[in-house]
Amino acid sequence: MRVLVIEDNSDIATNIGDYLEDRGHSVDFGADGVT
Repeated sequence: MRVLVIEDNSDIATNIGDYLEDRGHSVDFGADGVT
């Protein structure tokens, strides 16, 4: 599954992304709603 994480705090986004990737998901990141 592909997941888009929108989070302005990069530490939180990285932690969420790592968690999801460890469970086999493909993760993309955005830092704000404009992304």
